[in-house]
Amino acid sequence: MIVNLYDVVNKYRHINLDLVNISQSIDLPSLSNIQRDAEFNKKLYNLNKIYVFGDSLCDVGNSFDVTSLALGQPIPATPPYFCGRFSNGRVWVEYLAELLGINHDRCTNFAVGGANTGNTNTLVPNNSIGLLGLQQQIDKFKAENYQPDSQSLYIIWAGANDYLSGSITDLTISTKNLSNAVQSLVDEGAKNIMILNLPDLGLLPAIRNDSQKSVLLTNLTKLHNSTLENSLEALRQSFCESIRIMSIDVYSLFNQVFSNPKEFGFTNVKDSALAQYEKFQGCSETFFFWDEIHPTTAAHLMLAKIALKVLAPVKELSLVES
Repeated sequence: MIVNLYDVVNKYRHINLDLVNISQSIDLPSLSNIQRDAEFNKKLYNLNKIYVFGDSLCDVGNSFDVTSLALGQPIPATPPYFCGRFSNGRVWVEYLAELLGINHDRCTNFAVGGANTGNTNTLVPNNSIGLLGLQQQIDKFKAENYQPDSQSLYIIWAGANDYLSGSITDLTISTKNLSNAVQSLVDEGAKNIMILNLPDLGLLPAIRNDSQKSVLLTNLTKLHNSTLENSLEALRQSFCESIRIMSIDVYSLFNQVFSNPKEFGFTNVKDSALAQYEKFQGCSETFFFWDEIHPTTAAHLMLAKIALKVLAPVKELSLVES
C-alpha cells in the first residue's frame, strides 16, 4: 500500500474544536454570488437532477453513515471534518448543484470514500462492512430503477484509490472500469455525463516528500489520464450526438494552481491544513489541502466553477464567463 487512507483520515480525530471551529473558519466571499447566479444558470443549462458516483472527493456523507453504524466510529470524524465530508466544508458537487439552481432533494449521491473504480473499497482494512466501489454504485443506481432523462447530469470521479492503495498496477484496468461506468449509464438512458481525470497524485502532501513514490504516482497519473481520454473519445465517436460526454482536466487545473497559487487565492498548496492547524486558524480557505489527500472547501468551490463552464452550451460560454 502506497498511502493508507484510513490512517490519513483518522489521525486528526484528536483536534479540539476550540482550536479548529470548522463552521466558523470558512469565509468564502464568492459564495454570496451563487444564489444570485442560480436562477440564470437554471434556465441556461436546463438541468434539474444530478447523480454522483465516485470516492471521497464527491462523498457527502455515505461513508460517514455506513461506518457510524458498522463501527460505532464514523469516518471521517466530525469534527475536524465537516458533516461527513472529507473536507472542511461542502464538496464541489454540492456547490455545482447550487450554481445550477438544483435543490438538494434533486441530487442523488452514491459516492463513497475509499471507492476504487471496480468492486472494491479501501477506506476500511479488508472492507468487512460493505463500502461500495464505483461499479457497485452504478449497479445500485440501476437496481433502484431511476428514470434517466435529458435534464439529468451524471458525474463520475474515481481512480485515485486504485493507485494510492497499490491495488492496481495495470492502469488499463482502472480506465476500462471508468469506460464501462460511462457505457452503463448511457445504456440506462443517460444523456449528460461528466467525468473527471486525476490530479497529479505525486504532488499530494502524503506523497510529495517521498521522491520515489512521487515520481511513480506522477507517471501513473499521466498515463491514466491520457488512456482515459482516448477511451472517452472512442466512446464519443460511437454515441449519437444527443449524448454529451464531458471531461474535466483536473490534472491541468490543479497544476496551474500549484504553479501560481496566489492567482487563485491560495497561500499554501503543499501542506495539509490540519497538519498546520495552529498556524491556519481563521484562514483555512487559503490552504488548498485539508488533509494530506483531500482539498479544502475553497478548492472544491473553484472546481465547481470550472465544471460549470465545461457544462455550458458552446454558444452561451461568453454569457457564463461574463
